[in-house]
Amino acid sequence: AKKGQYKQIVKAKTNLPGGGFHGLILVPNVVERTPPFVEDTVADSPAAKANFRPDDLVISVNNEKVISIAEFRDIVDKGKPGTVFKIEIRRGDKIMTLDLKVESPRK
Repeated sequence: AKKGQYKQIVKAKTNLPGGGFHGLILVPNVVERTPPFVEDTVADSPAAKANFRPDDLVISVNNEKVISIAEFRDIVDKGKPGTVFKIEIRRGDKIMTLDLKVESPRK
């Protein structure tokens, strides 16, 4: 990029249409079936408290297999404050389940 030309930074969408907040930031959704890899978490968010880490791969939500970011969002975006999702992830060569409890939206 030339001096003075910067790529616009897009803030991650962490408040849900269903009225909740999870704080999980996934990698950019660049193709139709982008796998739901975690890029980061919002500090002190439900995702941070549940111990999600960068490079975690979401395998399933509430025992429903998810193979793309779109499928993950189809399920989790309906979360209202108080909803707990059982999210199975692959971290390195280990499979584990984390409980993600949706909180009230942040401003």
